[in-house]
Amino acid sequence: MQAARLCLMCAPLVASCSGGAEPAGTGPSPAPKVTGTATSAPPASSPSSRASNTGQPKPKAATKPPAEPRGSSVTFENFKVTVSRVEQGSSQALVLGKVCVRKLPPDPQGNRTRISWDPWSVEADTRAVKARLRGASPAGMFPKEETYRVGQCAQGWIPFPTSDELDRITYANGLGDTAVWDPDHLDAGPVVSKAKPRQPQQPGSGPGIGEGTFIVGDDIRPGRYKARAASGDSCYWARLKDDSGDFDSIIANNVTSGSASVTIKPSDGAFETRGCTPWIRQ
Repeated sequence: MQAARLCLMCAPLVASCSGGAEPAGTGPSPAPKVTGTATSAPPASSPSSRASNTGQPKPKAATKPPAEPRGSSVTFENFKVTVSRVEQGSSQALVLGKVCVRKLPPDPQGNRTRISWDPWSVEADTRAVKARLRGASPAGMFPKEETYRVGQCAQGWIPFPTSDELDRITYANGLGDTAVWDPDHLDAGPVVSKAKPRQPQQPGSGPGIGEGTFIVGDDIRPGRYKARAASGDSCYWARLKDDSGDFDSIIANNVTSGSASVTIKPSDGAFETRGCTPWIRQ
């Protein structure tokens, strides 16, 4: 009976040993070889590709804001004039203007010419208003008065002391050139009136300069002049810094009983003469 129990207990051991036991000394079986080429993992998708894969809309490219009106220009023989913008404030109106020298006008100041606020005016509520500053100066203000060479420009804000809405903007220089802009339609261009071409004055022609004191650039042109003493009189002339009448304003002077010659310079302020025949420009 005991022998039978022993056999029953040994039976499973015999079965397991006979089924999978390895012979002594052979060691573990080698790992199976892998044949073929290894495949790499797919690359991670970028955020933009994920957005496109998921159907999300792509961001739109930034659009440029519409360009501001640039106004309009007019080209005269000596100047090119532009009006670009108008700003209306509580105490004054500002006009953005630009004046460029194309050619020196008659009676230049050497190789330069004068540009100022003088030609500019506006009409507001049927009232003409000349350029004048009221209150603080705006940043980038148009020079009140300067001289410029050919190719140079004066530009900036021109102030007008009015709080009324502008009806028109006028540029009118001393040469007969005029341009009128509609402030609400600057791009349409101005109404223009151009000066008639001047006929060159021949040397020795014209009425000449009589007696008195004359402002250079306004009353008389710079240049070389000749005259003679009037009958029974002495001819006096003086080049002056200004017309103040002060002795210190005299640049040069002379008295003669015969012929006289003088060169009036663009930098002179005034010219005085008496007891002479009319001075004729040479």
